[in-house]
Amino acid sequence: MKRIFSFSIILCMLMSALSLTTFAANDVTIGNVDYVNKNDITVNFSVTGLTSEDYVTILIYKEDDIEGYVDDDIVYINQVSADNNKIELAIPATSADGKYVVLMGGTDVATAKSTYFTITTLIYGDVDNNKIIDINDAVYVLKYSLDVNSVSEELQQIIVKAGNVNGGNVIDINDAVAILKYSLDVNSVPDTDVGKTVPEE
Repeated sequence: MKRIFSFSIILCMLMSALSLTTFAANDVTIGNVDYVNKNDITVNFSVTGLTSEDYVTILIYKEDDIEGYVDDDIVYINQVSADNNKIELAIPATSADGKYVVLMGGTDVATAKSTYFTITTLIYGDVDNNKIIDINDAVYVLKYSLDVNSVSEELQQIIVKAGNVNGGNVIDINDAVAILKYSLDVNSVPDTDVGKTVPEE
């Protein structure tokens, strides 16, 4: 209860800051939110309706399953300016996997704008990214190896990063077989990358 009350105070202070912030645009939107590197997390997103002289207040917090939000969920709060309709800021490298909500506001904005981004640690072989390596992952990689367009674009993006478990130049049936073997016995494919963390680009 104390933590939720503390968060409420911070949120009230933020709303006050939002109302005091000067910036000229009424129609501000946020888009293309992404993070660059989990070891030194840089969040980039585009905005429209701002000039380089305009400042906005940004609050970023991590969503969780706890009813209400607490101060421990907040990873960033500050006033920033847009540079060529882009905003770049850093959040703690200790931020865990999950969904992060971005709130942005200012004096002339009728309502606070919000969007979100997700931090995800990819594991080789876990191409559906559900934190379990099973037969479904092997099937997705097999389908991809036969016809890239047989899986969704979202899966394609993950398979490109986490589906090549043999270290070869292509993702093929051998990767699917290695993933299937691992799902049956985690010690069955020691010479592959299945189960290891995909390094940051």
